[in-house]
Amino acid sequence: MKTVNRLLTDLEKLEIQLWLDEEVRLRYSAPKGALSSQLRDELRERKAEIIEYLHYKHRVAKFPPIESILVKIQPIGSKPPLFCIHPAGGNVFCYLELSRHLGLDQPLYGLRPPNLYGEEEPLNSIEDMATAYIKAMQSVQPQGPYHLAGSSFGGLVIYEIAQQLQASGQEVSFLGMLDMALLTSTDLKNQIERVGNEYYLVLTAFADSTAGALGEYVQQITVDELRTFSELDAQLNYILQKLIELKLLPTEFTFEQFRHLFDVFEGNVIAGMRYTIKTYPGKVVFFHATEDIIDLFHEHQDPTRGWSKFALGGVDVHEIEGNHYSMLRSQVLAEKIKPYLIKS
Repeated sequence: MKTVNRLLTDLEKLEIQLWLDEEVRLRYSAPKGALSSQLRDELRERKAEIIEYLHYKHRVAKFPPIESILVKIQPIGSKPPLFCIHPAGGNVFCYLELSRHLGLDQPLYGLRPPNLYGEEEPLNSIEDMATAYIKAMQSVQPQGPYHLAGSSFGGLVIYEIAQQLQASGQEVSFLGMLDMALLTSTDLKNQIERVGNEYYLVLTAFADSTAGALGEYVQQITVDELRTFSELDAQLNYILQKLIELKLLPTEFTFEQFRHLFDVFEGNVIAGMRYTIKTYPGKVVFFHATEDIIDLFHEHQDPTRGWSKFALGGVDVHEIEGNHYSMLRSQVLAEKIKPYLIKS
């Protein structure tokens, strides 16, 4: 299958233009007869990928729905909303396909960091993020019960959101961890030893997660390659050029934009490492990918990936085909989530 960048390049040759409107909806213009039924089908099937790609390409543009930390991915519907928190990279467009699979009557909002576009100061702790995100959530839904989901790092944030909501007397009826495993100190030590030090752990994780967020998880950037450069900016530029070479980012994506994405990612990773997990009185629903992208998880004996030690209400475990990134686009994930949203 073509990358999105290649697909758009081919469309441009046919004078077919795609763009996002102010509601982050995909629009197009095409000469009469240029858009074949086959192309229409491909655009329909890959709509979420294209929107995510165009968002990266034009990430400094001012779309009203993303001027706020609350992103209106699907604001329409009669059901209580599902609030999805950003992974470490900060972007919430990874939930576009999940929203589509959940249906037009299921509102879904994303919450992203205030500094994603460089416009505000970062929130430097999980606790501060949770407090800010609760305020944004309650502008849409003042009272519970609340439905929360978070991929990877976002799982830590929804955990703290649930803690703060419960402490204030609010009900959380769904706490969905999307492939967020709790690493023990031994796990983390093993990962750091694998790449050499903590610095390279963050750098390689950023490279992998950026590629994964763009739809193609590729472990093609190694620590040995990065070690050939002595400065962080040179290492980041190498990663950027590699992603452009792989057609995962457009050629006009600037280093300044990429460096800012890394700063957001690094800040969130540091906040996650500093966060102290406490017991939670409710239930955690854990969805994990069948294809582990971190070697140490293959030997993880606990199917709850550590959550059973803290979730006093128990842990439901669901396996989802795919890897850490592709599972978010799985219809099976949406079908597994739906019953929990109906129960409340």
